[in-house]
Amino acid sequence: MKNRLHLFIFTLFSAFSGFAQVPNGGFENWTSNDPDGWVTTNALMLLGNPQSVFQSADAHSGTSACEIRTVQLTNKPPGIPLPDYIGSIFTGKQIFTTPIFGFPYTSKPKKLNFWYKFNAMNNDTATVLAYTTRWNASLGKRDTLSYGYSLMVDSISVYTQHEVTLMMLDSINTPDSAVIVFTASIFGAPHAGAKLTVDDVEFTGGNVGLAAINASLEFNIFPNPADQGFIHLQLKERAQQVSVTILNTQGQLVAQYDLQGEQDAYTIDASLLPSGLYLFAVQTENAHATRRLIVE
Repeated sequence: MKNRLHLFIFTLFSAFSGFAQVPNGGFENWTSNDPDGWVTTNALMLLGNPQSVFQSADAHSGTSACEIRTVQLTNKPPGIPLPDYIGSIFTGKQIFTTPIFGFPYTSKPKKLNFWYKFNAMNNDTATVLAYTTRWNASLGKRDTLSYGYSLMVDSISVYTQHEVTLMMLDSINTPDSAVIVFTASIFGAPHAGAKLTVDDVEFTGGNVGLAAINASLEFNIFPNPADQGFIHLQLKERAQQVSVTILNTQGQLVAQYDLQGEQDAYTIDASLLPSGLYLFAVQTENAHATRRLIVE
């Protein structure tokens, strides 16, 4: 049991292996407490923690939806850093004791669409993250080709459609897998009780990608390697709106900044970034590009 939990936690925020469309995106098929095609934080029930994911009859279409609740962990696996409150689902599957995150996917989606209800607790915030990846055999790692991230802040009692636009980081290569993550509360929530109900999850846009943003952006970041202090971003040309996204080597979103003001130089606080290798993505109104960032 302990090995199973450690394997689950170790890969909780990792990606994957990789179906052509989102598996069981309507949440009609369930095995025990978990929706087929998804891995959930219900695995922590093995330690006596409360159930956090439920099959709900309150569906947008069909007969069931997925209800995710933020619960307080009463028993944490020893030696595994986890927040006190948690509630999440991830596309993937369980093979014996090992969870494998993501699913095979070979399109270049433009958006992730889904229907949801949300009961916020004390102004809590639900999140959704989606990204596509491809195995890089020469480097022995996965490359993130596109990603999208969004927050759901306000309580809403009727099903509402939500769209997440995926930013294309690599428009040349074709993905081999995709990952979708829903959480009932933003990571590190200070309380329990938030409830996110989701249904009819699907990618749209085929292989269109973000065609409107296809120009290559010229920029520099320094110092690189950085020393967990400040990072300076220098654009070749001024931009009115600049979005900076930092992903780790597993394709997980680490930080995101929306920089305002028509200028060509910005300073970013990187003091909270652990030492490691990151993908540093910059997008303006008309162009985008990525660099590798090393934090020592």
